[in-house]
Formats: sequence, structure tokens, C-alpha cells
Amino acid sequence: MSKKNLLIIFLLITIAPLLSFSQKLNKADLLFDIDSYVRQIEKKHPNPFNWVSKDTFHKSLDSLKKNAAFMSEDELIVGFLKMNALLKDEHTTINFHLKTYYPIAFFWSRR
Repeated sequence: MSKKNLLIIFLLITIAPLLSFSQKLNKADLLFDIDSYVRQIEKKHPNPFNWVSKDTFHKSLDSLKKNAAFMSEDELIVGFLKMNALLKDEHTTINFHLKTYYPIAFFWSRR
């Protein structure tokens, strides 16, 4: 096999997944995630309202959802993180990465 063919195969293997599997967070998905998060917190967390009242937590949720139309995706993510911070529970975390992310990781090998 020639070097040119090997290069083409390598590029197809490494670049094609980046183009086809990227996902972009949007407001509708974020709002769905927020609703799912609240349902799961109330269902599975042993005591989610130890530091904040349920009423205060839901007021924060309602305010976030009400203002979502006027917020960017980044502002909505920050609002989501603030809502989570109300619980004051270091075991309950939300991990967001870049707006666009790819199912691939790169690292240096010492071999």
C-alpha cells in the first residue's frame, strides 16, 4: 500500500468521526436535562432539601425556565449549575464540557 493511500485511510479514520458525531447543546436539550435532573434528584437523593427548602429550589427552577428564552446556552448552563449549587451537596455534580464535543480523546504516550 502506498503512503498516499495510508494517509487517506488515516485521515478518514481520524477525521470522519469528528465530523459525524459532534453534538451541540441547545436550549431545548438543556431544559429537558434540567427537568430530568430535578426528577432524579427528588427521586433518588436521600435528602436533597437539607440546606435549601424545596420551595426555594423550585422557585429557582421556575425562574431559570421562565428566563431561558432570553438567555444564551452558556447562561442557561450557568443557571443550571447555580441551581445545583443551592443543594450544597458536593456529591451531586453536573459536568459540562465544551459546547461542541467529540467522542474521542487524545493523549501523549511515552512508548
